Amino acid sequence: MATETKNEFEQARLKHLLFKSKLRAILLGANIDEAPVLSEHDCAFGQWMQTYLLKNCKDSPELKELETIHTDMHRLARIVVKNYHAGVEDASKNELRKIEVLGNRIMELLDILEGQC
Repeated sequence: MATETKNEFEQARLKHLLFKSKLRAILLGANIDEAPVLSEHDCAFGQWMQTYLLKNCKDSPELKELETIHTDMHRLARIVVKNYHAGVEDASKNELRKIEVLGNRIMELLDILEGQC
């Protein structure tokens, strides 16, 4: 496997972790830009998918699943952040658990896709 590909995927994993960290920061009351958490198009991972993954990796079921999961994570994050701002944080526990499960699947898919690219 080329070092460039390995580096790309390692950076992607870090970008996904950045999404999770920013979501946690919002829920702890940090005054940060929420756009990368709320929008799948504004987040670093989503931008990486558009600029690298979709251009350099073959179309596969794993790639399609990754795109779907990524969109779902941001949809859930919008619910969580909306509930947080409305003062009903407890209402988001189920969505936070789903985000964690989806995040684990993203890491699994990145491992698979790294071997395909």
